[in-house]
Amino acid sequence: MQRSPDSHKGENGKVAVVGGSRHMHGAPLLAALAAEASGVDLVFVCLPACHEEVAKETSLNIQVHPFRASPFWNCSQLWTAQLLDRALLAQAVALLL
Repeated sequence: MQRSPDSHKGENGKVAVVGGSRHMHGAPLLAALAAEASGVDLVFVCLPACHEEVAKETSLNIQVHPFRASPFWNCSQLWTAQLLDRALLAQAVALLL
């Protein structure tokens, strides 16, 4: 993908990836890396807080937004509102449940 030398972050695509569980974090990180490799330059990853450091080490271009995982994915209203804020910024959202 050819980018304009004058482009700013987010002008070449925005993706939000939501997923993972306490024991599984690979799918959201692979999806984020795939989005980055496709040319997207603003990637939000929302995954359980226990994987925050691994996600931050995966790529310096990924914005990590951790949440507290529950056994049944019952997200709080506050977290849901935060997720919607990220999703509204994105041009595409991947939910990996």
